[in-house]
Amino acid sequence: MPTSRADALRLGVKAYWTGRPCVRGHLARRYASSGTCAGCVSDAYQVWATKNPEKLKEKDRRRYDEDPEKQRARVRDWYARNAEARREKSRQNPEIGAARARAWRKKNPARARANFAAYRAAVLMATPKWADVGLIEKVYQEAVERTNETGVRYEVDHIVPLRGRTVCGLHVHYNLQILTRSENASKGNRLHESLLAPA
Repeated sequence: MPTSRADALRLGVKAYWTGRPCVRGHLARRYASSGTCAGCVSDAYQVWATKNPEKLKEKDRRRYDEDPEKQRARVRDWYARNAEARREKSRQNPEIGAARARAWRKKNPARARANFAAYRAAVLMATPKWADVGLIEKVYQEAVERTNETGVRYEVDHIVPLRGRTVCGLHVHYNLQILTRSENASKGNRLHESLLAPA
């Protein structure tokens, strides 16, 4: 990356890097078109977005209408880059994630029902004929009893997820564990820590 605005303009690139902080203390690249620090631009945008939420929504809608696939790719990329930070935030504030999920289900009832139907289908597909239904029910009953006894919401989780990215588990009693709702929310659709190889 060029180290001066003059070099950036000569080479026809959008940004350059001086290696020095700007007047506001940001150590960031600068835009060749204006010489403005990217950190200052980001701060200004955050202030504008906070003051103009409706305009921000309209701007996002317009971008999506112009090129939906580009915006989907941008969102997927952001989620991929911030996956661990989002998981940590969910672990620290499980109720926030639960509230968002409830709000999403209320806003998207048809998709929520479709997702639930897909999950039930996955459970049926993952339940072998030899599964001990009695023992499975016993695990769920224990979760209910713990909830009633403690007032804390307990849920049944699949140790090896039914629809994992790398491996899919079975709906059998020895693949079930009882977790609090917050523990289950923080685990997500990932293998339980005890099954992960040590680093």
